[in-house]
Parts: sequence; structure tokens; C-alpha cells
Amino acid sequence: FDRVWTYGYAYAYQADRSRTTRLAVRKALALCPAGHTDEKLDALGLREAHHRVMVEDRLLGVGIPEARLELLGGLSGNAPEVRAELLTRAREMGRAF
Repeated sequence: FDRVWTYGYAYAYQADRSRTTRLAVRKALALCPAGHTDEKLDALGLREAHHRVMVEDRLLGVGIPEARLELLGGLSGNAPEVRAELLTRAREMGRAF
């Protein structure tokens, strides 16, 4: 998001200060791998914070009508099987979206 989703390329401000998208994007699915477990992400409020910034501001805020964020928690220090399971989940979410 920081490198691509920038002012002038992805969005612009109108004379009335409203923000609009410059990309023809109908929907967006953001997948975010995370080291913390899902339980810790929720306990620390990180899931809600990520949603507020990435979905409400970066995606919906510039006119993308449908946007979703999925945090894939539990990657730090886990076995390859956990990573494989999260990759499978990510693939399924992408296909279903």
C-alpha cells in the first residue's frame, strides 16, 4: 500500500476536498500475514486497528465499493504445516472473493 497506493496515482482530492479513486477497482481483498496469534491480535486491538486504516481509509475511503482485510495470524515460530495451512486459507479466500 505505501509504495503503490499513493496520492496522484491511486487517489486524488477534488475541489470540495472529497477523495476519489483514480483506479477502476471494484473490490479489494487485503491479506496480511502476522506473527502474533489470532487471539493476541484481537486482545491487543490490532485486528480492529488494521481494519480501520487499511479498509476504511485506504480502500473504502477512496471509493472502492467492496473491501475486506484478512489477518493471517500465528506465523511467527510455527511449523511449516501452519504456514501451509495459512497459505491454503489465503488461496481459498482469494478464490471466493
